[in-house]
Amino acid sequence: MLFWTLVFITFYLINLSKGSILYNSTIKLGELTLEYNKEGISNIKKKEIGKEMLFMLIPVFLVILLLIIQTIFLICAIHIDYLKYPTIIILAFIILNIVKSVKKPTTKINLSTEEYRKKLYLTKKRTFKGTLITLMYLAYYFYMFYILALR
Repeated sequence: MLFWTLVFITFYLINLSKGSILYNSTIKLGELTLEYNKEGISNIKKKEIGKEMLFMLIPVFLVILLLIIQTIFLICAIHIDYLKYPTIIILAFIILNIVKSVKKPTTKINLSTEEYRKKLYLTKKRTFKGTLITLMYLAYYFYMFYILALR
């Protein structure tokens, strides 16, 4: 538990200092999608772009894996936490965010247009809400480090 606490503290400190970890992958995947959907592109070039797109999905898979490990960690932390409320609140927050992201209505955008490129570059590397959420996670994991180190 202490190891994963330190992993999560490190992850969220990096996230706090550099902004969203998925930002660069999102931009690169968007550019590759635009290039892939161009008319008159050869099949060989499409295969190369497809391979690059798979490579750019590695950070996404790592974040999903970390989310699964974090959820398992929080379920186990309920038994260790003396107060139980901070852990239950963080766990509920994560579950609500997952449900919200799955149910989020998406509008269909033509992936080969300049409208998509404009929307792609309007995304921000760091938002106020994201910074507050990262600070909340950091506070919780420092709290868990305090509990685990004194135990």
